[in-house]
Amino acid sequence: MKKAKLSATTIAISALLVSLMGASSAAASDPAGAYSVDGLNPGGESGYTGTVTVKPTGQTFAVTWEVEGHTMEGTAVLAHVQPLVLSVAFGSGDSYGVAVLQAQADETWVGTWALHGETAYGAEVWTPQ
Repeated sequence: MKKAKLSATTIAISALLVSLMGASSAAASDPAGAYSVDGLNPGGESGYTGTVTVKPTGQTFAVTWEVEGHTMEGTAVLAHVQPLVLSVAFGSGDSYGVAVLQAQADETWVGTWALHGETAYGAEVWTPQ
């Protein structure tokens, strides 16, 4: 059996996600904007960084990730609950999935994502640029 290694990045992002998910109010009124993204791949063995752009498209939002030379595009809907929740269907080529992020009081968005057919999820923190 392969033993999973926890890197300093994995531990730091996991601790950040746990602390931020407890935030009770969101300052953001909508997710439109440009963000830096810090994430963990499913299983938590590797991390990544990049950017995310969210643009309003009527009642939905167009979401574009640029991560380490790869582009993922998606369509999002915003649940007007407190704190706000953004659900994104995304894909690139034959790979597609879903992400759910929650607005935080510090204007970051924190959430999880999964690819179709996978059994583990990844995590992301979006920080306004």
